[in-house]
Amino acid sequence: MLKYVLLTFIILSHVTSFGQAKDSVKTFEFYKYSNDKKVKLKTGKPIVVFLKKDTLESLIIDKFLSGNFYSLNDSSIILNCYRSETTLLYKDSVKRISSYNSKPYLPQGRQSIPITKIDYIHRESNSSEAISAFAALGLVSAIISPIISYNSSKNKFNSKRYYSIMIPGYSSFIILGTISVLIDTRKIKVKRG
Repeated sequence: MLKYVLLTFIILSHVTSFGQAKDSVKTFEFYKYSNDKKVKLKTGKPIVVFLKKDTLESLIIDKFLSGNFYSLNDSSIILNCYRSETTLLYKDSVKRISSYNSKPYLPQGRQSIPITKIDYIHRESNSSEAISAFAALGLVSAIISPIISYNSSKNKFNSKRYYSIMIPGYSSFIILGTISVLIDTRKIKVKRG
């Protein structure tokens, strides 16, 4: 009788462990940090991987890696890494250590980063960068509008020219800057799908 109970227990434990193993095979996927929407990250996309901080008694180690996304597997992200920066925060000082890789696209330049060590990923958004550039251009034109509007030969200030440059400049800065912030989906995380 005891044999049958033990045999049943062994069979049930294997069946339940098999079901758990099947569930744990789910692959990792990328999600927006703010609202958990799934995000697709293309190979070659520039990203910055921020690792979880290591905290010791008198030291905090903060590290990030910059590079182009190569692939994602069941335990790590593979990155064509071209820059690594470690910040050591002591009680009384800060020390930064940066290193650059001259050959990030060769197999030697690929770095495997365990998913368990990743805090979050910052990805570059092409549309957001372009909009931000135009917003900055609008701000620059608004700032230099007084210089452009001053006529030094006549020693006069042209207020019509000033307003025709300043108003569109500030307007584009405010509108495009707001759009850039709203569509910015740069901060993403990795979790099982």
